[in-house]
Amino acid sequence: MSSPELPPAESVMTQTTESEPQNPRLWRLLALAVVILAVAVAAASVYLKLPKPLADIPMVDQTGKTVRLSDYRGKWLLVYFGYTGCPDACPTGLGEIAKALADLGPDRSVIQPIFISLDPKNDEPGRLAAYLPYFDPSFIGLRVEEPALAEVAGQFGVLYVTAQSPTHGTLIDHSLYSYLVDPEGVKRETFATLFPPDFLRKRLIQHGWKGVSR
Repeated sequence: MSSPELPPAESVMTQTTESEPQNPRLWRLLALAVVILAVAVAAASVYLKLPKPLADIPMVDQTGKTVRLSDYRGKWLLVYFGYTGCPDACPTGLGEIAKALADLGPDRSVIQPIFISLDPKNDEPGRLAAYLPYFDPSFIGLRVEEPALAEVAGQFGVLYVTAQSPTHGTLIDHSLYSYLVDPEGVKRETFATLFPPDFLRKRLIQHGWKGVSR
């Protein structure tokens, strides 16, 4: 019985050689494309992690005018969520904000304090206009109906639950924080509304504010 014939060594070498890539330039271009794609993905990832301006949702101020947060661009915003019928937490928080603004002295003009109502059913513009000057005349009161209110509150991270009491009317359990928004409309910080002396000035400087008057 004869053994099977093997192909000549030259034939094997030819087949192996022909299986190798015949266009090195094409492979280099493909490798470059992969690198470019990787860089683009990395850049997109960094971009997505950058802080973005808050959504520009129309609201109504205490004069009845429709406004957006972008109308206050160029100023730092100190935002507080609450409602005029709040028995204790909101008056305390608003009082703390008023003291912190007074502590800034002439530099208080760089900050616009904003109160966003969590009770649009009861907090009509006239009610906000009568309530807020008690704490500080510079307060702007804003209101917006649901479901837009939930969207506004959600982008600040505000939680709230509304209930009706037969003796006290509307009661709202809500987050007790203040929110610092920079002049470009980006939320920069969340902090408890209990301000030590010179607290706001120090926070503004930490976030790049240069207009220090003292």
